[in-house]
Amino acid sequence: MRALERDLGEAMHSGKLKIGLVQLNSGARPYLPYVAGLLQAYVQAYASQPERYQFLLPLCEFSSVSEACEQLQGADLVGFSAYVWNIQRSLAIARRLRELSPQTLIVFGGPQVPNQAETFLRENPCIDLCVHGEGEARFLEILEALPLKDWSGLSSLSWLDSEGNFQTRPPAARSKDLDRLPSPYLAGVFEPLMQAEPEKKWAILWETNRGCPFTCSFCDWGSATQSKVYGFDQKRLESELNWFAQHQIEYIFCCDANFGLLKRDLELARYAAKVRQATGFPRALVVQNTKNVTDRAFEVHKILAEAGLDTDVTLSMQSLSPVVLKEVKRQNISLDYYRDLRQRLMRSRIKAYTDMILGLPGETLDSFISGICTLIEHGQYHEIKIYSANILPNAEMADPAYRALHGMQTVQSRTVYLHTPVYAPDPERDEYLELVIATQTLPRKDWVKAKAFGYLVHFLFFTPGVARMALMMLHTQWGIPYRQLFECFMRQDSPWPLLNQIWRQFCAKAEAIQSGDLEYSEGPEAYLQKKWWQPYEWALRHLVYQGLLAQFGREAEAALSVGLSNLKLPPDLLKDCLAYNRVFIQLLHHQEVAGLGLGYNLWEVYQGLLVGETLQLEKKTSVYRKNWRGAPYTLERVS
Repeated sequence: MRALERDLGEAMHSGKLKIGLVQLNSGARPYLPYVAGLLQAYVQAYASQPERYQFLLPLCEFSSVSEACEQLQGADLVGFSAYVWNIQRSLAIARRLRELSPQTLIVFGGPQVPNQAETFLRENPCIDLCVHGEGEARFLEILEALPLKDWSGLSSLSWLDSEGNFQTRPPAARSKDLDRLPSPYLAGVFEPLMQAEPEKKWAILWETNRGCPFTCSFCDWGSATQSKVYGFDQKRLESELNWFAQHQIEYIFCCDANFGLLKRDLELARYAAKVRQATGFPRALVVQNTKNVTDRAFEVHKILAEAGLDTDVTLSMQSLSPVVLKEVKRQNISLDYYRDLRQRLMRSRIKAYTDMILGLPGETLDSFISGICTLIEHGQYHEIKIYSANILPNAEMADPAYRALHGMQTVQSRTVYLHTPVYAPDPERDEYLELVIATQTLPRKDWVKAKAFGYLVHFLFFTPGVARMALMMLHTQWGIPYRQLFECFMRQDSPWPLLNQIWRQFCAKAEAIQSGDLEYSEGPEAYLQKKWWQPYEWALRHLVYQGLLAQFGREAEAALSVGLSNLKLPPDLLKDCLAYNRVFIQLLHHQEVAGLGLGYNLWEVYQGLLVGETLQLEKKTSVYRKNWRGAPYTLERVS
């Protein structure tokens, strides 16, 4: 420790202290390293002698540990911003950096650093110092304390002292005056990085406020921010939007927990739309929508959607079970609000999807299936995104006592990204999520069936749904519950071989995940394009490219007819509905189709349902043709 102090002292006497900052992207998009930029901008604005510090280019893209260490060569201090998508790579760099440069001070911050950090520090002796909570002021205090490294008077830090004893300091108060934090975009922090890689299409992380009024047990957001929401100055945010447009930034992800919560968010949405209209940029502004404030939330969604900035609105529910909502402290999400906003969005032709989480405490197989079906019955025809619950280190759900209370079983699952190229396991780059794969109320077998049910719903009803039209007609025209309809396809002893195979595949995939398999699927077939797919996408592509759609239609018609044997349906209705979906899917995959004949006004009824209107099903002959080859892959109505 004293040798480290001496080395740092010599570095400061001989010249500037070199600072390296590491904020590795997940691999999904090349984001400018916003957190690293915040730290640098704060130091340059408020350091007593800012000229003492020389910042290396921030490290945000990962090729290998050796290349990362080469870029950080000569750094006297390296700070890492760690979260679930980069923690393993960050630790690998830190370990190698410690071997190559024992004198470098290594600091870790970010949500992945546990509030109770002793075990984390002992398991990772390469780390000298942990920062908890907001990092801007703490990072400057660390720098100003060098070379003596006396952390005793600082807040929100943890470390192991020279005797190996664990030391920690109480958390600092949150920043209430966010205007004191310089914008790294407006301060020019990223200009050298962007000039070094002029061809790169950078994406943006944009923060308009900090805080979350919710304290969900599965999330570390509310606990990290103590609920109170503070906003950045609106003029600053408008200037940042102008900066994004000037630099032709196409994609912006808004980091706010609940965009639309504050009154001024409506003005921000209008300004973003105005900038887009005037400049053509940004192309996308993706927000995490607020959970309430119906009127304002609707207007925000409408403005962003009409401007083409955020075409898919998120309506987060996570669970519809009152028991689950109580257990995870999410009682403030109302189904009445969901119904109201969903209907208004449908009438305005704005797409909205719903988030659900499988594996939360208190959830049962019955409540999970009922929740999914209820959402569809309330008009969720666009998409339901079902996520596996995972453990975040500072969430209440990570507490050992909480886990024991709810009988939570977990597994480490390697993280890959949907529709990205398949790659073999690589210890240098692999990240992991700790997935919940069983609880006291959702035993392992029930979790498998619930996971497989989620796959089946997507396969049959969403993206794009091989039986979507038939299921919608049976529910809206005859009142058949969606649960009863889906259960027609869930028999493991099904007499229909293709339906039986699909259901067994979904169950097998869920069982494999429980044993540590990836959440996505891949395969050697050319039509899988060496990419990662959702299991239901994987199954659909097999049907399409192996010519099995017609067989599926025949078996689905038989399964529904048997399952609804007491219901007298109009002749050929199911056949027409399934034929419509088959042809639509074939065209979607650029396969040639001669035409389609329907005996009912299915298209008109279907279009009405998509905007919240229920029309009467009637006998009406319609003929559609494609009298050309190649694009466009659509049909022309001829009668």
